[in-house]
Amino acid sequence: MKDSRLENISYTFIELLNTGKEVDIPVYGMSMFPFFLPGDTVRVKKVAVQDLIKGDVVVFRGSLRLVAHRLLSWDKNNRRLFCKGDGLIYKDRPVVFNDYCGKVILHFRKGRVMESSNLGKRLIAYVSPFTGIVFFILGRIWYRFFK
Repeated sequence: MKDSRLENISYTFIELLNTGKEVDIPVYGMSMFPFFLPGDTVRVKKVAVQDLIKGDVVVFRGSLRLVAHRLLSWDKNNRRLFCKGDGLIYKDRPVVFNDYCGKVILHFRKGRVMESSNLGKRLIAYVSPFTGIVFFILGRIWYRFFK
């Protein structure tokens, strides 16, 4: 029951994005710790794949729900995006362009806009493969003691 409800919500978000609307989506998980936390909200907009830059946070269809992870690279010939959650140890499976839904354009925490620069996003994309284990451990500690 819960999975079908999530699928319906995801479908609605995707349809709104495909019509050019910006959509606010709540953050639930810890995969983007410490940059996105449970309770945060991200605003997503459909942006052409060719306009994405390394370090952008992209939203794509995961196996059960929408996922927002950082873009590390892409293969335009094979139409695949390579992403990773900042707070995860491993990269995601390649994301086919058809599963790409949009780009995070704003991030809200407790009603405040959290700013990020393109340079900062790109830097995070470069170091993410090395910091993933650290963010993973710190995220679990934060979730257990400070959430």
